Order: sequence, then C-alpha cells, then structure tokens
Amino acid sequence: MAPEVMRAMHKCNIYGLMGKRPRLTDEMEAFRSCNDRAMAQSGTEFEKPELEVETLSFLVDLFCRCTEENPADRPTAGEIYEMLFARSSNFICSGN
Repeated sequence: MAPEVMRAMHKCNIYGLMGKRPRLTDEMEAFRSCNDRAMAQSGTEFEKPELEVETLSFLVDLFCRCTEENPADRPTAGEIYEMLFARSSNFICSGN
C-alpha cells in the first residue's frame, strides 16, 4: 500500500494493517540483503532452486519500488504489467 494512503487512513483501519505490513517489510528487506556468500559463511543452508531465488528477488525489488516514499519514484501500473509480463514470458520461454 502506498505510504500516503497509509497516512490518510482512519486510525482504526491503520491498526489492523500495521501488524502485518512491518513484518512483511522486515522479511523482504532481510531477503533483499542476504546473499549466498554471507549465508555460506554463517553456516546457514540455503538450498532454494535458482529460479525461485531469482523470482523472490524480483518480487522483493518490485515491492520495494512500489512502496517508495516519493510517488514519482514508483512504477506505474503499465510499467508493473510490462515487468510482470516480461518476467512470465521469460519463465514460459525457458521451459520451466
């Protein structure tokens, strides 16, 4: 949800959403900042298929771009559609 929409919502509505949004944001930021080398050094096993990791990384990046503080920095609905379409076309063309 856009930050300005969150600020404009009535307080009772915000309280219902705020319990979910920070947790999701924290988890996505943690995923965005992790890399295989850091996980290997920590001893954590990270055995996800490469396509799944790439897809999650793409979605995390898209989420972060869509929730930028400045609305001008966010992608438009058309840009999001094009990104998702291109991503799904690559997925289908690769035979996965």
